[in-house]
Amino acid sequence: MRILVFALAVAGCSSDSTKTVDAPKAGVDSPAGTTLTIKNVFSWCSVTVAGGTASTAAVITTHVPPGQITLTAKGAGTFILGPDMWHHVDGTTGNTGVAGTVAGDTSTAKITVGATAACAWVCCPFPNGSGCATGAPDNLGDLCP
Repeated sequence: MRILVFALAVAGCSSDSTKTVDAPKAGVDSPAGTTLTIKNVFSWCSVTVAGGTASTAAVITTHVPPGQITLTAKGAGTFILGPDMWHHVDGTTGNTGVAGTVAGDTSTAKITVGATAACAWVCCPFPNGSGCATGAPDNLGDLCP
């Protein structure tokens, strides 16, 4: 019995078997793209990158082709959209945030990426608007220095 199992294992590793793998294409989450990291403060937002699957992960890392990438966010649970929720996206300078383009319960922002890794961060505040300030009292600071 051991010889039969060994023979089958060796046959399965034969050099005659081939496997074709397509080369990576430059697109969302392709290793050929630029690394884009979105930091989702406290996981308070549901975030999508370039129309991908929504995520409440604290850090979303993906690969995108260089160019302008669309980001969207909705408040997760009871959290809401804020007036300065997006940071390090197009239209922001330093650690100043923007609301993005708001339609209903969704905020849309754009980030232009080049050949080097890029980072943006987003925070959906409590219903009273607190929890996402870069200065006092929340002291989030700059999450993508």
